[in-house]
Amino acid sequence: MKKIAFTKMHGTGNDFVVIEQTVLSDLWIELEVQQIVRICDRHFGVGSDGILVVGKSKLAGVDYDYRMYNPDGSEAEMCGNGIRCYMKYLRDNKLTTKKRIKVQTGKGVLTIEMMDSGMICVDMGTPILDPMSIGFIGEQNIVKAHERLFTFTPVSMGNPHAVVYLKRGELEDFDIARYGSAIENMREMFKNRTNVEFLEILSETEINMRVWERGAGETLACGTGACGAVVAWILDGYLRPGVDVQVNLEGGTLYVNWSGKKKDSVILTGPAENVFEGNYFLAE
Repeated sequence: MKKIAFTKMHGTGNDFVVIEQTVLSDLWIELEVQQIVRICDRHFGVGSDGILVVGKSKLAGVDYDYRMYNPDGSEAEMCGNGIRCYMKYLRDNKLTTKKRIKVQTGKGVLTIEMMDSGMICVDMGTPILDPMSIGFIGEQNIVKAHERLFTFTPVSMGNPHAVVYLKRGELEDFDIARYGSAIENMREMFKNRTNVEFLEILSETEINMRVWERGAGETLACGTGACGAVVAWILDGYLRPGVDVQVNLEGGTLYVNWSGKKKDSVILTGPAENVFEGNYFLAE
């Protein structure tokens, strides 16, 4: 039986098992789908919203390589909460002394900065708004899930999102599992499935949001989802561009800033915390 050393971390309640690639390499392990599912299981494994694998980048001028796996074993292109945990892990384990690093992700190379306050700021890159590039293949931005019609805005931050508008006061008791799961798996509209954000507006600089993540179900937070939601509502004229928009999630608060110009990056700021360290015994 092989033993994998890991660190459990979370960013606004979005929790991850972090493993160094050197650990896997030393044990001659390439994680398989069923192993990922088992590790993420909250009863039979460590329990998490995903696994982050830390590795050195082979690209010139890029510090590290980022891999992230969903609890169902599928690989995600990016995760805003995960990449903040990634940065904290690197700093805490003295894998880098830099306050600002470049990381290769499924979306491309992103810049992450550890701020003096302890918050972590991520340049999430430019939003992807072209429907075909997002993987949105529907004919209109209206979807019927069970008995209800929803209007949504498709956007990608390297991974696809459908941002759904709810009435003020509806979000708290909303049946996110029923509708989120249905929308996620509508392959006739979303080629690669989709994350789904349900939100309500409080002001032009503050929103409440709950998220149904592709391959994970409802999670306490989603960094790319927060970015996608703010981008969508700036484009639709509900939120103010060029300021920090406060996104209130089940697991805490994130801040998203975007100028409203398609060529400009989306900036995500939020915390990352250690939970515990341990060893996982992998059955052979």
